[in-house]
Amino acid sequence: MTTANEAEPNWTPDGQQIVYQSDASGGLQIWIMNADGSNQRALTEGTAANLEPAVSPDGSRIVFTSVRDDNYEVYVMNLDGSNQQNITQSELPHERAPAWLGDAAVMYLREEREDRTSTWVVMKHTLGGETETLTQPTLVVTDFAISSTGELLAVTTQSPGPTGGIARRLYLIPLSGETPVEVPRAGDHDQMVRPAFRP
Repeated sequence: MTTANEAEPNWTPDGQQIVYQSDASGGLQIWIMNADGSNQRALTEGTAANLEPAVSPDGSRIVFTSVRDDNYEVYVMNLDGSNQQNITQSELPHERAPAWLGDAAVMYLREEREDRTSTWVVMKHTLGGETETLTQPTLVVTDFAISSTGELLAVTTQSPGPTGGIARRLYLIPLSGETPVEVPRAGDHDQMVRPAFRP
């Protein structure tokens, strides 16, 4: 137990370590510890926040969000904190919430702005290769999850509700290019928030 704010825990695939974000050193950084809570140590440092870590399926790397470039960018590093690299390298204000798609590709949310409006889309970046947009700006994405097979994307979206509030919906998007399917809600007040797939 510590007095620090700690969140976003991620197990390494072998179950031996936990990667998480913590402000134990003053600012928000990426930390790692043994599964029993011992050997807690920071993998990132500095005055800029580093957050939202996700461990690759093979356990060799961590993808995370960093604001060290004065905007939200997606970085990747080795499990021991070495070789930290910016993989988005853009001037856009927000690219965040990274997740792995296999061991060689990363997905994340990107804010796109046009005039005074902004939308969020899901991006896919192949490490050392191409970047592509997986969702359309007509769906304002608030969160997402990818199936274990990497074939199906679940996204939660927000849009104006029927009574003036916000409606949060869940869509399933086949990455093969088929039409997205909305998961039916129980009623107008049913809110879909954080998608997840069963193992």
